[in-house]
Amino acid sequence: MKIEKEYLIFVEGSDDKAFFEKLLENTSTIQIINVEGKDNFKPKLKIASQDDNFERVKKVLIIRDADESYERAYQSLTEIVKEIFNKRAGNILSGYKGKFGILILPPSEEQGSLEDLLFRSIEPEVQEKIIKFVGIMEKIWEKYNTKTI
Repeated sequence: MKIEKEYLIFVEGSDDKAFFEKLLENTSTIQIINVEGKDNFKPKLKIASQDDNFERVKKVLIIRDADESYERAYQSLTEIVKEIFNKRAGNILSGYKGKFGILILPPSEEQGSLEDLLFRSIEPEVQEKIIKFVGIMEKIWEKYNTKTI
């Protein structure tokens, strides 16, 4: 990983990276880095901190899924930032404006992920069609991918 921009966004996975790249496609000062799983935030942030260009970084945003607990996800990231950078990180949705911002999705005490948040934003009728389609695809997958002994 090479730091190339003055604003960094660390995301949990490739889907998150693709989403934010599309969302921010007209912005040339933001680099989005996929840490490849929630357990890799610490090692990837450590690597970034050692990059010669890191001193030029103005802001770092860390985006993670809430998974089972919003509070645990948030606490985990604040501890990582404190350990690696000896700095405070804060919730950007609460107005925190320091160098290290954290965004947990969904941004509430609900469990889930960015995908869950996006899915909930779709009309209920469309959600039902998506669920039905996924069910059909799972049956097709099972039919053609079962092992015979």
